[in-house]
Amino acid sequence: MRMVILAAILSLCYSQGFCSEVINLSFQQFDSTTTSENIPLALKQAHQHHVSIRGFLYQGSNGQWILAAEPNLKTCCIGSKDKISKQIAVTGNGLKPSSGAVLIQGEFLVAPLMDATGSLMQLYVLKNAQRLQPKTQWSLFNMVLAGIALCIAWGVVLWHKKKAH
Repeated sequence: MRMVILAAILSLCYSQGFCSEVINLSFQQFDSTTTSENIPLALKQAHQHHVSIRGFLYQGSNGQWILAAEPNLKTCCIGSKDKISKQIAVTGNGLKPSSGAVLIQGEFLVAPLMDATGSLMQLYVLKNAQRLQPKTQWSLFNMVLAGIALCIAWGVVLWHKKKAH
């Protein structure tokens, strides 16, 4: 019975993408001269895999979400054909524009899309994307402060022990 329950849990886990390996991408792997014919190998290998990537999330004038390598893009540059090789179209729930870099995870697709004139409009898509919460990291200041607090607490304990004798 335990094996059946474990198999069901693992099956659910893999079907939802929770147990699959996540590939970490970086915009440094994206080439600014990329066309639909010369997509970098690392990005081709990430096709249809769950990835995480850090960038700046914008919403275009058409409502389309875009993850870009650059901060503070003007609305004319979001989704523009000139910057298409360094921007990813993003679909998902609960997305919000960011003023700082965010970590996004989803299914990466190499999906060139042409307009009616044959011009490239999109190269990449991040499907079912979700914004990941940053892991809190202790700064050096916080660690020193915690160390001082521990030393003071230990000193108080020793002082009370000495006073009791």
